Amino acid sequence: MSTSIDEDYLKFKKEIEKSAKLLFKIESEVESAFKKHHKSTYVIALIFTKLKSTVKEENKLIFLAEILSDVLTLTKLSFIGFGTPSQIALRRLIENFYNHIYYFDHPIEYTHLNTGRNEYIPIDKLKLYFDSHPVFFDRNNPTIKEYNNNLFKEYHKLCKIVHSKGKDSMNLAKCLKDLRKEFDIKDLLKRVTNIELYIIYLIYKFHMELNFTATEKSLIIGIVPTGKRNHLTE
Repeated sequence: MSTSIDEDYLKFKKEIEKSAKLLFKIESEVESAFKKHHKSTYVIALIFTKLKSTVKEENKLIFLAEILSDVLTLTKLSFIGFGTPSQIALRRLIENFYNHIYYFDHPIEYTHLNTGRNEYIPIDKLKLYFDSHPVFFDRNNPTIKEYNNNLFKEYHKLCKIVHSKGKDSMNLAKCLKDLRKEFDIKDLLKRVTNIELYIIYLIYKFHMELNFTATEKSLIIGIVPTGKRNHLTE
C-alpha cells in the first residue's frame, strides 16, 4: 500500500461525500464511527494486496476482491440513505468470506461454478468446511470459534432483510423517494465494523504465510480488542 492510512482516509471520505444525494454528513460521532470503518476497509485492502503479490490463481483471489467490493458498495449505499440494500450487501460480504475459504482450496469447483456446471455451495456447508479446515481445526484459539460463530449469527440476522421476515425487515417504499430513509448510520457502521473485525481476524489467521511490515502488522493488531490479541500472530 503506497499511501498512508491518513491520506487514504481523506480520499475515501471525499469520494463518499461526492454524491449530491448524501443523506448523512460525515462529522462528529458519525465521523468517529466512519474512521473505524475506514481503518478496517484499509486493512482488508492491505491483506488483498499482500495475497495478490504471492498467488495468481483467480480462485484464490476473486472472493477476497469481492469482499472489498461489497464493503465499498455498502458504504456508498448507506450514506445516500439506502439502508436495506446496504444490509443486503453486508450479508453478501459474509457469504463471500466463506466462499473465499472454500474456493481458495477448490480450483476445480471454482471452474465449474464459472461454467454453470456447479450450483453455489449453501452457506451451512461453507461454514462446515471452515469448521473442519486444518488451518483452524488444530488451533487452540477460542477467538477463532467465537468470531466464526458471531459471523454466522450476523449472517442469519441479515437473512431477515433478504427474505422480508416481518415488517421491520421490509423497506415498504411506495414511490422512488421512499427508497432513501433516515436510519441510525452510527449503529450500522458499528455493526459493519464488528463484522469486518471477525473477517479480518479469521482471514489473517487463514493466511499466516503472508509477510507484513512491522507498521502493517501493528495496524492489523490495533483493530483487534486487547484481550483477543494473544493468539493473533501465533
